[in-house]
Amino acid sequence: MNGDVRPAMGACGRADKRSLAAVHGRYCRLLQEADAALYRVEQAGRDRVVVARRAA
Repeated sequence: MNGDVRPAMGACGRADKRSLAAVHGRYCRLLQEADAALYRVEQAGRDRVVVARRAA
Protein backbone atom coordinates (compact mmCIF):
# COMPACT_ATOMS: atom_id res chain seq x y z
CA MET A 1 0.00 0.00 0.00
CA ASN A 2 2.91 2.34 0.71
CA GLY A 3 3.96 2.14 -2.94
CA ASP A 4 0.57 3.56 -3.95
CA VAL A 5 0.86 6.54 -1.61
CA ARG A 6 4.46 7.64 -2.16
CA PRO A 7 4.08 9.10 -5.68
CA ALA A 8 1.49 11.54 -4.31
CA MET A 9 3.78 12.68 -1.49
CA GLY A 10 5.82 15.87 -1.72
CA ALA A 11 9.43 16.28 -0.61
CA CYS A 12 8.32 17.14 2.93
CA GLY A 13 6.19 14.01 3.18
CA ARG A 14 2.86 15.79 2.82
CA ALA A 15 0.43 14.91 0.08
CA ASP A 16 0.76 17.12 -2.99
CA LYS A 17 -2.76 18.19 -3.99
CA ARG A 18 -1.98 18.18 -7.71
CA SER A 19 -0.61 14.65 -7.52
CA LEU A 20 -3.64 13.48 -5.55
CA ALA A 21 -5.95 15.13 -8.07
CA ALA A 22 -4.12 13.39 -10.92
CA VAL A 23 -4.40 10.00 -9.19
CA HIS A 24 -8.08 10.66 -8.48
CA GLY A 25 -8.67 11.61 -12.13
CA ARG A 26 -7.00 8.44 -13.40
CA TYR A 27 -8.99 6.34 -10.93
CA CYS A 28 -12.27 7.93 -12.04
CA ARG A 29 -11.43 7.37 -15.71
CA LEU A 30 -10.61 3.72 -15.02
CA LEU A 31 -13.93 3.29 -13.23
CA GLN A 32 -15.78 4.91 -16.13
CA GLU A 33 -14.00 2.65 -18.64
CA ALA A 34 -14.79 -0.44 -16.56
CA ASP A 35 -18.42 0.62 -16.25
CA ALA A 36 -18.67 1.15 -20.02
CA ALA A 37 -17.06 -2.25 -20.69
CA LEU A 38 -19.49 -3.94 -18.31
CA TYR A 39 -22.41 -2.22 -20.03
CA ARG A 40 -21.18 -3.47 -23.43
CA VAL A 41 -20.89 -7.04 -22.11
CA GLU A 42 -24.37 -6.89 -20.59
CA GLN A 43 -25.81 -5.44 -23.81
CA ALA A 44 -24.13 -8.14 -25.91
CA GLY A 45 -25.65 -10.77 -23.63
CA ARG A 46 -29.11 -9.24 -24.03
CA ASP A 47 -28.67 -9.12 -27.81
CA ARG A 48 -27.77 -12.83 -27.87
CA VAL A 49 -30.88 -13.70 -25.86
CA VAL A 50 -33.08 -11.74 -28.27
CA VAL A 51 -31.49 -13.43 -31.30
CA ALA A 52 -31.88 -16.87 -29.69
CA ARG A 53 -35.55 -16.22 -28.92
CA ARG A 54 -36.19 -15.10 -32.49
CA ALA A 55 -34.47 -18.19 -33.85
CA ALA A 56 -36.48 -20.53 -31.63
